[in-house]
Amino acid sequence: MKTNPTEIKTPSAQQLADVTLWVKSYTKPLLHFAMGKLASKETAEDLVQATFETAFAAYDKYSGTGNIKAWLFTILRNKIADFYRLQFRQAATIPVSGLPEEDYFFNEEGHWKTNDFHHYSDEKHLLDDNEFNDILSKCIKTLPPNLMAVIQLKFLEDKKSKEVVKELGLSPTNFWQLMHRAKLQLRKCLSVHWFNESTL
Repeated sequence: MKTNPTEIKTPSAQQLADVTLWVKSYTKPLLHFAMGKLASKETAEDLVQATFETAFAAYDKYSGTGNIKAWLFTILRNKIADFYRLQFRQAATIPVSGLPEEDYFFNEEGHWKTNDFHHYSDEKHLLDDNEFNDILSKCIKTLPPNLMAVIQLKFLEDKKSKEVVKELGLSPTNFWQLMHRAKLQLRKCLSVHWFNESTL
């Protein structure tokens, strides 16, 4: 069905002014956030652009009474989550048999263990260390796409495992196998680049 050009709504001067201000004010923080969650700067830039495009399209639905920055970050988080869901669906299946059971960095619930890091002060939580978080982010970006998708969706949105399982169309067993494989690879990466202090 063809659209009648007369039915296309022309953006108002106020709408254009507002969106231009949003782009000038929030591109840098949005891009910084996206680059911390994605493996490439190009993908981060694409998703930030898509965020503004979505905000522009939804301008009439935005009441103007809320926090515009929070709204834009919500849109961006959804874009990143959608990106990883697509990456997961397109990625080849990774074999998960024969994995070791020992896991030094995570507890049975999948959360970080910090009290086992023998050389790290008990007075400071490891995840409060900016340098560690930088290394962790880089290690996550080295994961294969489907493993990265599972880890990012789980911890990016802090969703329960059963929610991630539903969104990715996984069986619970396959989900935990993928999580375990991802955590083992993160363990190896962190062992080399954090505890041995080599450059990543």
